[in-house]
Amino acid sequence: MPEQPWSMYAKTPQVIQSIQWEHQSHSIIIDQTTIRFTPTEYRVLCLLRHGVPVTYDDLSLAIYKCSTDDGTRIALEKHIDRIRGKLRKSSISIHCVLSYGYVLLGGAKENPQGSSEYDDA
Repeated sequence: MPEQPWSMYAKTPQVIQSIQWEHQSHSIIIDQTTIRFTPTEYRVLCLLRHGVPVTYDDLSLAIYKCSTDDGTRIALEKHIDRIRGKLRKSSISIHCVLSYGYVLLGGAKENPQGSSEYDDA
């Protein structure tokens, strides 16, 4: 059986210990920098905090209380894009796991040319 696209992430969950989660203010503190999020962005980020891939369906159910359809997928992608923008200069990033969902990874900082040390799956 061929390996699933998320299996490379699932074998070793990333433990991102350098993040302080501030639930009241919907923010995180990383690398001595506070990054603020909307309540929905923060919920998405919290679902990804364990460093293992989370399916599109699991994210849709948790955030929108419904299964994934075109509308929820587009809305979810917009939230992910905004979160990525806020995390751009930090040491963590969100990556797409093709045909599966998203994963939060630590240690990938953007270089001056704008490409990440990790490639999206």
